[in-house]
Order: sequence, then structure tokens, then C-alpha cells
Amino acid sequence: MIKLLLVDSNAHSCQTLAQGLKVQGYDVVTALRGDQALQLTNAESPNLILLNMTRELPVVSGWQMVGILKKTRELRSIPVVAIVDRDLSGHRLKQAGFNTYVRKPESFRHLLLRINNLLGRVFSCQLKGGGTNVKSASYTSTLMAKKIAQSQQQLEKPTVVHVEDSPADSQKMARIVHKAGFHHVVLSDSLQALPRLLEIKPQLIFLDLVMPIVSGYELCAQLRRISAFQQTPIFIVTNNNGIADRLRARITGASGFIAKPITEQYVLQALQTVQVPVAKNLVNA
Repeated sequence: MIKLLLVDSNAHSCQTLAQGLKVQGYDVVTALRGDQALQLTNAESPNLILLNMTRELPVVSGWQMVGILKKTRELRSIPVVAIVDRDLSGHRLKQAGFNTYVRKPESFRHLLLRINNLLGRVFSCQLKGGGTNVKSASYTSTLMAKKIAQSQQQLEKPTVVHVEDSPADSQKMARIVHKAGFHHVVLSDSLQALPRLLEIKPQLIFLDLVMPIVSGYELCAQLRRISAFQQTPIFIVTNNNGIADRLRARITGASGFIAKPITEQYVLQALQTVQVPVAKNLVNA
């Protein structure tokens, strides 16, 4: 069955449209927020995403969401359809990465035609590729999810993610984390960090404070709005270690600070907050 992800911040209209699509034989998954939609994209591997742009999405906006999807290699092939008001430029939507759009108040039948035509193009492309060189978004995402699950089963270690654009700092952190017996992943692009963190689901996160586009404070606040990260230890790594900086970090939900230059003592103290028995044994070894 073809799976659609419907994203709409209005619960009533989302439920109504989802019901209509289910009657047409689609399997429909719904999300009311952009961060939920990104998480469901990784978890559910939809064949197509339907995004209502007539009202703002909380946490991660519709524009941010489609930007993240189209810049993520494993997700960019999933078609995204926008539902928009008449005054929104089609050129702007195409530039943002939407595959097509439907203007309100178009009929439900017109929306179905757009969805069916777009899915038809995707599936015909699979047939031309002989099922080997060209894979569907659903198949690719499912395969990616299986590989991640297998790798996590093989790694009997908790995972630590370090969001950092400085190679020197990330290498220093990696040496300390690996020595302590943890699995270490570095993400150098703060804009791409959110979908990757949703995919990896680490046991601890280090965030560099000063990064292009999205700061450590902003990313921390976004993560704390997501249920999967509400209890995850998150540490800000920064040169700014004053009272005002500590207060702002607490407000955004950070668990603590790691001052630069990075030292083994304070990183190990942060690692001890991970509530995984194997992690404690390794740190104390």
C-alpha cells in the first residue's frame, strides 16, 4: 500500500484530509509539527509527503522542513507536494524544493490527480531502471533504517554526537570519547544536524555554541521540544563561560557546559551522565 505523510498544524483539517485519502486506498501518517514530520519521515519511509503551507508549522517551519529533506541524501528523492494559498509564488516553491503544489481552494479530486501523477512518475522511473539502479524513496529509506538498526545492534556502546564545525575540536573530542569506550559521531553542518540526530538517537549530545546559521542555543532549544530528546544529556561546548551564558544555556534546556579548550576531565564528567551501565564501566576503567 502506498504510504503518504500528511503534515498540517491544524488537527481538524489534518484529520479530515487524512480520512479522505484513506478512503482512496492510501496509508496515511499525520504530523502536526515540522520536527514530528522529520522524525516520521525517517521512521515510516513514506512514498510521498503532503505539506500544508497555508499556516505556519511549529518548531520546524514548512520551508525549513523541505530544505532539510532536499539536502539530506537519503530523503531528497521523496516527492513533496505543497498545499498553498493563491498568492504564494510557484517559482518560490520550486526553488525551495517542492516537486509540485496545489492551490486552495482546489478540489479534492484535483489534489488526488496531482498525487497520482507524481507517484506514477516515480514508479515508472523504477521500472525503467530495472529495479536495480533506480530505487524508490520508500525502498531507500527502509534500507537505510535497517542498516542503522543493524549497526546499533552491533555496537554495544552508547553513542555520543558532537555537532562541531571545527575539525581540530571534533578530533580532540573524538579521541577522548573513543578512549572512554563510547561510539562517537561528528556532525559538521548545524543545519543538517536535526534530521541526523533524529536518525541516530544518541545517548548524549555535545553542541558547539558558535556555528553558522544555527547556534548551539537554537539547536538545543529545538531538540528539547522533541520528546525523544527531552531527557537526553545535552552539553554546550563554548569559549563563552560567563554567568549570562550559563543562564541562557539553562533556559534553552542544556544539561551543562564544556569550556574550550576541550579537556579530558570535563568531557568524562559529562559522559558519566549517560544512564547506560556499559558506559559507566568503561568510564571508570
